[in-house]
Amino acid sequence: MELHVSHKAECYGSISSGIIAFDQPRSSGIIPFEKPRFDYDVPYKIKEPLKSAHWLHLFEGVEQLFPGGVQQIRCDIQKYHAASGYEFKIYRNEKLRIGACCANKKEEKCNWHLYVVSVDGVVGSPFIIKELDNHHACFKREYDFDISRYYAYSGKKHALNTTWGENEKSFMFLNWYKNKLIETNHGSHVVLEVEEGTQKFQRMFICFEACSRRFNFCRPVLFVDVDHLKSKYLGHMMAAKGLTGNDEIYPLAYVVVSSENEPKWKWFLENLKEVLSPLRLKLTFVSDQGIGLVTQIPVVFPEAFHPWCYWHMECNINTFLAKNCKVYNKYVLGLFKKCAYASTHKEFAENWEKLRKVENHKFQGYLSRAPVDKWESFFFKGRRYGRLCSNIAESFNGSVVEERENPIAIMVDEIRVKLMDQMCKRREDSSNLMNWRQTLCPEYEALLHDNKMHGYPYKYVEHYFTVKFYRESYKHAINPVPTVEKPVTVSSKSMVFGQNNGPRPARPSKKKRIPNTASVLNKKMRTCGSCKVLTTHNKRTCPSRQIP
Repeated sequence: MELHVSHKAECYGSISSGIIAFDQPRSSGIIPFEKPRFDYDVPYKIKEPLKSAHWLHLFEGVEQLFPGGVQQIRCDIQKYHAASGYEFKIYRNEKLRIGACCANKKEEKCNWHLYVVSVDGVVGSPFIIKELDNHHACFKREYDFDISRYYAYSGKKHALNTTWGENEKSFMFLNWYKNKLIETNHGSHVVLEVEEGTQKFQRMFICFEACSRRFNFCRPVLFVDVDHLKSKYLGHMMAAKGLTGNDEIYPLAYVVVSSENEPKWKWFLENLKEVLSPLRLKLTFVSDQGIGLVTQIPVVFPEAFHPWCYWHMECNINTFLAKNCKVYNKYVLGLFKKCAYASTHKEFAENWEKLRKVENHKFQGYLSRAPVDKWESFFFKGRRYGRLCSNIAESFNGSVVEERENPIAIMVDEIRVKLMDQMCKRREDSSNLMNWRQTLCPEYEALLHDNKMHGYPYKYVEHYFTVKFYRESYKHAINPVPTVEKPVTVSSKSMVFGQNNGPRPARPSKKKRIPNTASVLNKKMRTCGSCKVLTTHNKRTCPSRQIP
């Protein structure tokens, strides 16, 4: 014997209550009771299912019929809200059609919606579902309760402070962490600078000895980028990443600064120069055209090469092109890509000639200001190993997204733990796995095999791609920092405070903007009731209006 619930609406056109039926075949309007629930306060006691449990299944799918019409739909929506707890919004409430959506549609981007219409188009006729998305994607579905964003943020902030500590206290232990880091990792270059007098944080540079000494066995190319921090005091994190012989990211150094500007980039590059070998100063720096990088890299590293990121240049070019000519824009960007990746002078000249014929003054001005040896592969004098984009730097920034939300002391230590685990895993894999028992790293051994290279091609390959150099790059390990020894209090001399970060700059008010000379043309033209002239003012604002 099976226990079912059917709505009275099937017989009487009303949905005010439900009745219990036995030994009846299941139909679209008959829904089984939920399974008995256990009372966890009293484990041996079984809770009976709520009588409103079937209200959660009032809307099953498209083409579902509601004989009660508009009154039945309105009542069912209220019952669904009472049973599920989801807030809803009626965006169309008419006698012949009703539309409802989740109240969190804009904030949480929840797509739940219901659209029902009259079957015959006559008032009082049955309704049928035309559109239904019965899946919620908002806060209520994940946590079984609905609260405002204000309380959700307050709860998250309290949980983070309980887990990681407050941001203010995190700055206090930076001096202790710096000394402990140098003590446990001898030879590491760690610099912490604060404001004189106020002891407010300015910048902190970290480069582990295991990374600086072993970078000599990586390719002579560095990817430099900056990313935003998301904790209370904000700030930026600059980082320099290398590339191993197996095409893997090799983090070399990173620095936390209060703000990004030209002096901070110079300070970062000067500290980076101290940790590099004097024999490896002829590097290749791949980055965007950010402020400070274009001007300071030639100053600090006069022998280095600095190509610009192809992807960032493509984004800049896209801003100069018309938005309504997508096909033509694709053609122009395709020519630019062919020029950038051209490996011969003939291939470059053919596409460059077509590119210079593009009739766009801003685009042609941008190309004339960009030296060809900064973005074109054939004219570049250094070694970039086919890496025209700084996606290596972007990948590292993406791998520390969660860490960048933590307080500063927790963030730098979490990054250390991530680097330590990564180096340990790669060191073990290169020593134990079978595909590491060849001359070259697995990526390039597979490349040689795919291209069916004959003879002895290894004599034409640089040592950076060999397994021997790869193992040497991970030979040394980053040692852990015993944070359990962290003191409870800090002396006033070694105390560090968070920097002052004012409110973020927002868009200027429309009233304070500099008026455009052509903005008056966008105003609606009307005939003034006072001067009877076709103009942009009206009778109330007419300059010739006589004030009584």
